Amino acid sequence: MYMRNIRFSSALVAIALAFVFCSPAFADKPKLDSNSAFYEGQTYNYVLPAPPGYQMLVEEAGWEGYSFAFIPEKERYASASVHIGVSIYKQADISLQSLLKRDTIQIRRDFGKTVVIRSIDPLKTSSGEIVKVFYVDDKSRFIPTLILAYLDGKTEFAAYQVSVAKDTPRFEAEIAFDEAIRRIKLLERATYSETKK
Repeated sequence: MYMRNIRFSSALVAIALAFVFCSPAFADKPKLDSNSAFYEGQTYNYVLPAPPGYQMLVEEAGWEGYSFAFIPEKERYASASVHIGVSIYKQADISLQSLLKRDTIQIRRDFGKTVVIRSIDPLKTSSGEIVKVFYVDDKSRFIPTLILAYLDGKTEFAAYQVSVAKDTPRFEAEIAFDEAIRRIKLLERATYSETKK
């Protein structure tokens, strides 16, 4: 299987599994479990759950430069039929435009100039943020990278890369990706004075 060449090469973020998470900023208590990632950003707290039927992996994903990844349950990371790699970047370190340019250059380097990268309709998270989505395709041959997506959280970006194995229908990855995005919840961080009543 193709091992994803595009690496979101920022430092790994601190991922706390949901079962250890408790914060007054999460007043409406989104549903969390061991397949949900939590990231405490400067502006928002991010809850990034796995889509149904998927598991979250941190260590193996870190070896490829991701913060974490979602793969189908009961599959192994190296041979997963669908791979949703996620990375968190601080906007102070890189702009969205620079990130898009870098990822586009890397895709062209990996797959050549016949690859088409096109913007498609954005998706919304469960808390209403817009996620910019780019579809990657080459009608003349199979390429594993299917989708690139970027969530702008004001002070951070969450970048998604979706890849599929050669014998996996692309729509399976698209459905899982769509579910993962729709389950994201960003909650404004509360200051100590706001939480103490």
